[in-house]
Amino acid sequence: MGYLIIRSDGVVPSYTEAKRPKEIFHEMELILQSFIGNAHFAGIPTIPLEQLDRNLEKIRKKLDEPIPLDIQQSFEKVRSIPKTIIEKTKMIRCTVVEMQKLYKEMTVQYVISEDLLKKAQDLHNRLMVSLFYSFDARISTQQDIKNFWIIFRRRYRLRLLRFFGITYN
Repeated sequence: MGYLIIRSDGVVPSYTEAKRPKEIFHEMELILQSFIGNAHFAGIPTIPLEQLDRNLEKIRKKLDEPIPLDIQQSFEKVRSIPKTIIEKTKMIRCTVVEMQKLYKEMTVQYVISEDLLKKAQDLHNRLMVSLFYSFDARISTQQDIKNFWIIFRRRYRLRLLRFFGITYN
């Protein structure tokens, strides 16, 4: 596949003159492929995470006595996870929408400039950082979540069962 590069005056530039525009186009093509490959992450539903956040808050409010420091620290860490993932998912959604607008601008004008490339690079960097922190929040805290629930269940099993409306004999 080749590229046809034409200057604004309608003249086809020499190879050396066309080198940078070809690089810009190629880099833009890679960024667009990355966006196409990762855009589905914008569709990750946040409702389960919002429900988890509300349930954790309800549990915290239901506990009458002061929570021991180790459980409190674990609880706060676990509580921050859904908030972080929700925040990063919203950022991913906004970034994908902005990239769609930029793509529309490129395809209407059929011009890719240094400015458009810079905007696309910034959006791509924002997408990659958001994806990283979203996945990092899920992966790096798995052990914290597990430890929290083990400690929490041992200490508060009875109250948790009542909280969720479970009766026992």
